[in-house]
Amino acid sequence: MTKLYLSVGPDHQRVEYRDRKRWWWLLSVVYPLLPFTGIALHAATGHEIALGLPLLISYGLMPLLDLLIGEDQNNPPEAVVPQLEQERYYRWLTWLTVPLHFVALIGCAWWVGTHDLSWWAVLMLAYVAGTDSGLGINTGHELGHKNTAIEQWLARLVLAVPAYGHFTVEHGRGHHRSVSTPEDHASARMGESIYRFACRELPGGIRRAWSLEAERLAQQRRSVWSVHNTMLQSYAVIWSPTSRCFTCSGPRTIMRIHCAATSRCGTSRTFRNCRAATSACSRSRMFPRCGSASWTRGCWRCRM
Repeated sequence: MTKLYLSVGPDHQRVEYRDRKRWWWLLSVVYPLLPFTGIALHAATGHEIALGLPLLISYGLMPLLDLLIGEDQNNPPEAVVPQLEQERYYRWLTWLTVPLHFVALIGCAWWVGTHDLSWWAVLMLAYVAGTDSGLGINTGHELGHKNTAIEQWLARLVLAVPAYGHFTVEHGRGHHRSVSTPEDHASARMGESIYRFACRELPGGIRRAWSLEAERLAQQRRSVWSVHNTMLQSYAVIWSPTSRCFTCSGPRTIMRIHCAATSRCGTSRTFRNCRAATSACSRSRMFPRCGSASWTRGCWRCRM
């Protein structure tokens, strides 16, 4: 159930690390399928309130388990990080998560389109799908920090689920270059509420991403509206299932999909897995380490 990693530290001392949760990481692959727990309970009981089960798990059970289990001190030392990065097992887990986000989104859309649900049940399932889609930003963040072409493409694919295709451009070429400066939309101001931050960061990040991508394409003598625009590539991916849902299920399902994309902005987009972000930012080869020696409290993703 565990695997031992050996290396030599900067002081030439033997470094050992044993991943005691090696097989537990498999649970991260099925987590995007959480909306199906509510769908299954609704199918079994017929009660529409059952569709909210994923919210009870996410906002009730998970925080309770986090409190009971406590802080995990089993972090890998820097000396063995290169070995972990080369271990395909961990990368495959991230890759496998990508299609499951599409499965969950399309599954929720199909359930709405094929069942006579009340308006509040539709909104609740939209919120469930939205929070679940927002988890794709976690996956896209990790994949976007990798150097391989396949992982860059996987990042664009998974970011298509919450319609957040600008993130790979803004986070890499925008946030990491101007972190903790007045120009960085993704750095929280001292004393700024999370609500004011979200209202400033979301539109600001999109504007900067378009500007950066337009600048890159202009250097290549290409139009910002060409197929070479990485954001348009990501947006085009989500248009395919959206149009398919419209054909099969009608406009009601389309409203649910767009409601899902909206709802995730104020939930899982903001309250992301910041420990994972900290690990990725501190070890990234593509982008510089996130610092916080500035007028702000630092990078909100990496600070938390």
